[in-house]
Amino acid sequence: MFALLTSMDEDDRSFVEILYMTYEKTLYMMAESILRNRYDAQDCVHEVICAVIRHVKFFESRGETDKKRLLAVCCRNEAFKIYHRRKRDGGATLSMTQYGDDDEGDGQYDIEDTSADICRLVINEENCRLLRKLIAELKPIYRDVIMLRYFDDMSIFEIADLLGISEGLVRMRLTRAKRILLEKGGDDLYEAYRSIGT
Repeated sequence: MFALLTSMDEDDRSFVEILYMTYEKTLYMMAESILRNRYDAQDCVHEVICAVIRHVKFFESRGETDKKRLLAVCCRNEAFKIYHRRKRDGGATLSMTQYGDDDEGDGQYDIEDTSADICRLVINEENCRLLRKLIAELKPIYRDVIMLRYFDDMSIFEIADLLGISEGLVRMRLTRAKRILLEKGGDDLYEAYRSIGT
């Protein structure tokens, strides 16, 4: 990380240092609560800060609330990545939070996204309220990719890099998230989607 910091300009380096000093303890506690191991938690925080360095302009352009949310998303994803790597290698301890193995596979997935495209929904005020409610109810792994893709306007590649997962896994989570939203949204969202001709 030191090499990355020294290659940055003064303003960016100062931004990363302030962000680190502000959120390091919070990120560490989050990682430690998942990993139950202080060394892995330290590694997790290190990887999150490296992601911030790689995407410093993106983080600089965000408000304080968005920065907190993005850091929490990165930290949680990195912690689960470390957890699953440790589990695969046979040295895992149980975490209080677990997701199904099908959601957190380490393999490469390349699933074509043929589900409904949320961006194409005709969003009136009622549908917008319903959609916000449904997104808030999604599992964090699905909510994160939806928020980053459609609210923060990040590409699949950027999301994968930021979260430390494969592009295929990002696509898979987006597909599943959109399918869940349409299933839970029922006829209201389905009719809005059909009205624009899919």
